Parts: sequence; structure tokens; C-alpha cells
Amino acid sequence: MKRVSIIIIHLSLFLFTQQIQAQQSANKHKPSYTAIMDTISRNDLSIEEKYKFTQKIAHLPVREQIAVEEAIAKYAKEETDKAKFITLNCMIYNQYSAMGEMGDAKRYLDIAAQYKDQTFNVDALGALYYQTGNYYYSIDEEKKAHENYYKAISYYKQSNTKKFFLNFLYYRIGNAYLLKEDLGSLSKIVEEMLAIKFDDPYKIYYDNIYSFVASYYQIKANKEPQAFRKNMRKALFYLEKSIEIYEKHKKTAPNLLTARRMACQNHLMVADIYLKIEPENMKAIMSHFKQGETYLDKEHPSSLARYKLVKASIDTEQQKLQKAISDLKKEEKVQLTSKNVDRERDKLLFSIYKRLSQAYEKHGNYKEALKYDQLKDKVESRISDSQKYHEIKELNIKYETAEKELEISRLNKEFEAAQYRRILSITGFLLLTMLLATLFLYERTKKLKKSREALLMADRMKQKDLEHQAFYNETKQRLVRNYLDGLEAERIRLARELHDNVSNQLVVLKMEIERREKLHPIAQSVADLHTEVRNISHGLMPPVFQYATLSEIIKDYVYQQNLKGNILFTAVISPEDYNWETVPSELSIEVYRILQEAIGNAIRHAETGEVDIVLKVVDGILMLDIADNGKGFVVGEQKAGLGLRIIEERAEAINGTLEIQSEINKGTVVKLQVAL
Repeated sequence: MKRVSIIIIHLSLFLFTQQIQAQQSANKHKPSYTAIMDTISRNDLSIEEKYKFTQKIAHLPVREQIAVEEAIAKYAKEETDKAKFITLNCMIYNQYSAMGEMGDAKRYLDIAAQYKDQTFNVDALGALYYQTGNYYYSIDEEKKAHENYYKAISYYKQSNTKKFFLNFLYYRIGNAYLLKEDLGSLSKIVEEMLAIKFDDPYKIYYDNIYSFVASYYQIKANKEPQAFRKNMRKALFYLEKSIEIYEKHKKTAPNLLTARRMACQNHLMVADIYLKIEPENMKAIMSHFKQGETYLDKEHPSSLARYKLVKASIDTEQQKLQKAISDLKKEEKVQLTSKNVDRERDKLLFSIYKRLSQAYEKHGNYKEALKYDQLKDKVESRISDSQKYHEIKELNIKYETAEKELEISRLNKEFEAAQYRRILSITGFLLLTMLLATLFLYERTKKLKKSREALLMADRMKQKDLEHQAFYNETKQRLVRNYLDGLEAERIRLARELHDNVSNQLVVLKMEIERREKLHPIAQSVADLHTEVRNISHGLMPPVFQYATLSEIIKDYVYQQNLKGNILFTAVISPEDYNWETVPSELSIEVYRILQEAIGNAIRHAETGEVDIVLKVVDGILMLDIADNGKGFVVGEQKAGLGLRIIEERAEAINGTLEIQSEINKGTVVKLQVAL
């Protein structure tokens, strides 16, 4: 045994020595602070070459990094375009902010702001407004923070290289909606975040997005008790995707410490959700809790506090009530004595009081449970400041309006430029015509006469073509309408035939078989067949839209599909307060049939596990999106099947536009737009 111990000690010393040598070898390739400063001072280097050193200083202490950036900023300030100077000052702000030295941090931010009118670089301006928003967010001036965040978004949306920053901006803006549990605003933020595309090495930022989406579904679960478990399952789905992203990309993460904190938070959230929907599944709860514990940064106060909250919830579930209460009160004391009085602290206090109330209620001490429930409500009213929230909502409306006005202004300018070019062209043509008329009056007159006759003939031919085309389109649409009406009538006839004839005969046959005891298994098969025939007949019959709206029919259809349990169907309908009764029943029937055909295709061909349906009305346009995560196909490479042809014909019959997007292994999206 002693000999084995000696061998292990020698082996450990050898491995430690090898590690030290490897580190020393790696450091040889990293320039020292003195070497970097000497190189920057050289006059033969361009500002571009000096600026590249900002990517080679991560190994230096923070104060030395700041000194390097300040040295480069002196040269960048001499440039006509102040983009690099602004960016460098934003970098310095970020480092002082991380150290908690907000006075020095703000000074560099103010320096950068002085030069914002001396560049058109969208990345530099985006960085300036992003960091300014972070500063105001840190001092709890949320309205000013959001004003700057929206400006940063407008610049980063134009960027070709920094669009990944939109993720952090939407996350910060969305936090206000999370606190207020504003599902309408959150759904827009979720849609924007899921649309962001990342390339290496930034793919790990998907973990941030999926974690936010999971928080949205947790709020949705609490707001919609009838779909509580379903929404909690969706939250679990996105949390597991976030965890998977971390494990896959953690080696290339730009900021591994932040990524580890996110992974820790995600595992703790999964454990907390299981406590709510499957408290008996203690194996899964403890597995995720232990995994989160391995990623825990004990030097990060909010991460440590979240860990303790979940641990207390587990103790409460395991009836270790005194321990849970004791730990929660200790954490309450930590938060109350904290120097940082901000939203994060109040959110943690809210969770502490909520769990204390639950623990005391389980303990049977209802007086203490009521006390902490009242404290929870008091903190909630503090963090849900209505006045602040209305100001933030107004900013959101102004931002959306400003974006639309900018688009209209751009289109108007393009139109005016086109008009100006057209006027110049016409003026030049007229001058040339007048000159030619003066020189060759007689010839020009004859040519103009012939030209007019040719133009008249061309106009007449064009008019005939237009009339012929209109007649052709009208005839085609009439034929399509007749075909669809015939198809609907045949569906109704077949449904009635199945229901009234085949179904009744199956019932008679089932009763006859049941009289004979030995044929009972066959009777069950006939009963199943009878049920299937009734389902088919009901599916063929058109929904009665005078008794239900399009949105209600679609919700019911999704509910019926989810009962089968093979595929997860979700439906998002917005706006929630839209008067769906104004949608004509004829149009509703066609939209519903298109939905049926698209989902039928997904079930039969896509091998999908999830189908998302979005129905919304925007500016008088009804939009229907049906997306699956199936195997997909290459659009245009194969002949359209009967289902797709029927969808296209129905869309054409209601003067709608249809778009089908699909890629191999990336699913399929069917998009329909119809003017109301």
C-alpha cells in the first residue's frame, strides 16, 4: 500500500511539472505588456495594425489592458472617422464597470459620446448606445436604459458582424416584460430572439436565448392554468436545448465564466420545474441540482442565492422544513444587508419570501406563512413599478413607430429620386426631339406620324392582351372555385355516407358479433373501426363558422391533435383581443382546410415531433404560419404532391399568397397571407 502511495505521489508531481511547462511554453507566444507598448509607439504602424493589439491583451492584468487601450485611443483620436476611438473608450468603460468603479467607467463613456457625430460606423455607434444603456441599467434608471438599448438595436440591425449583440439587448429589454409578466410583449421579444443567427464562436449565445424562452413559457404556464404542464414541458424543452448548446460549444465560448453561470442557472431551473410538475421524480431533480452545483460560481452572489433557493425548495419537498426555513432566513439576511439595493436583490427577496411562505404553510404555521406572503406582495409591488413600466411600454411603441416611419421615409426618397431621374430623361428626350425637328422637320413629321400609328397599334394590342389575360384569370379562378366547391361537396357527401351508412352498418355488425361470445375480440376491432370511420367523417365535414370563430376552431383542432400524443402541437394567436368574428366564414373555411392539408403533410411525410402554428392579423393582413421540425425537403427539386397542389389552389381561390420554405433536416414552414 505504501509503495502504491509513493508511485501516485511521483505521478502527481510529474503531471504538475508537465502542466507548468506547458503553461510557460504557451506564455512564450503571448507578448508582454512592455513589448506591446513599445510596438504601439512605433510611427511606421498604421492605426489598423495598432488596433489589432486589442485582441492580444486578454492575458494581461486588467489595469495593463486599460493602459494599452488608452495608448491606442490617443492615435485613434487623430483619425477623421472616430469609430475606433469610440469603440476603445467603450472597451475601457466595460472594464472599469466590471471592477465596480462606475465613476471612472462613466467618464470614458462620456468621452466616447462627445464624438458620436463624427462617424457613421454602425458597430461603433451600437457599442456606444449599448454600453450607455448598461450604465443606466446598473443605476436603476430603466427608462434611460431602454432608450439607449433601442438606439443600439437600430444600429446593430444594420451591422454585418455584430448582430449577435441583439441577443443581449433583447434579453435586457425583455427582463422588464418578465417582471410584469406581459405575455404579449414577451412573445414579440421571443420571436425576435429566436430569429437571431449566430456563427462560430458565438453559437454558445443560443443558450442565453433558449433560457429566456424557457422563462417565457414558465410565465405562460402560470398565466394559463389549463395548459400548465404543457407550457412547463415547453420550458423544459428549451432549457435542455440551452444545456446541450453549452456542452457542445463551451470550449470555444468567448466568455467561459459567464457561460458556466448560465449552465448552472439552467440546471437549477430544470430542477425547480421538476419540483413543480413531477415532485416525485427526485432522481431527475437531484441529478440536475448536482450538475448545477458543479458549475456554481460561489463568488457570484446572485448565482449562489439561486442555488440556495432551489436547495431550500428540495428540502421543503423532502419535509426538511426546519432546515429549509433556516437556510432561507440566512439568505434573507444576506440580501437585506447587501449594499446593492436593485431589481436583482428584490427579485431574490421575492423568491425567498415566496418559499418561506410555502415552507411555513407545509409546517402548519399559517401565521408566519401569511407574514411572508405579505412581505412577498410588498416586494412585488416595488419591483413592478407601474409608472416605470408604462414609460417603458411607451418607448417600445415609439421605437416600433419610428422604424415604420424610417421605412416610409426611405421609400419616399427612393420614389422622389426615381421621379427626378424620370424628369431628367424626359427633358433630355424633348430637347433632342426639338433639335431634330428643327434640322429635319419634314422627315421627323413623317416618322412621328408612323411612330404614333405604331404606338396606337401597340396600345390596342396591349389592351387586347390585358383583356385576354383578365378573361383567362377570371375563367381560371372560376374553375378553381368550382373545383373546390365540388371537392367540399364531395367531402360532405362522403362524410354523410360514412356516418349514416357505413358507420350504422358497422354498429349492426358489432352488435351481431357481440351476441356470440367467442367473437368478442372481433367486436372490439369493429368498434375501433367504427370510431375511426366516425373520426374521418367528422374531419371531412367543414366546421360551422357561424357558431365558432377561426381562432377557436384552430385551438380546438390543435387540442384534438395533441390528444393523440404522437406530435406536440402549439398554437400562438395574436393579437389576443382581435375580433375574429369579422373574418368571413368562406375565408375561414379555406384557411382551415389549408391548415388541415399542411398538418396532414407534416404528419405523413415530415417525420416531425413538433408543429408550431402562428395565426395573426397585422395591418389588415391575415397571416398563417405552420412550421414543423421534420426532415424537410429541397423546394423545387421534386414534383409537388396532391396535398401541396390543393393548398396552392385554395390559396389562389381566396387571392392569397403562399410561400413554402424548407431545408433538409431543418423542417418546413408553410406561410399564407390573405387580405381581409
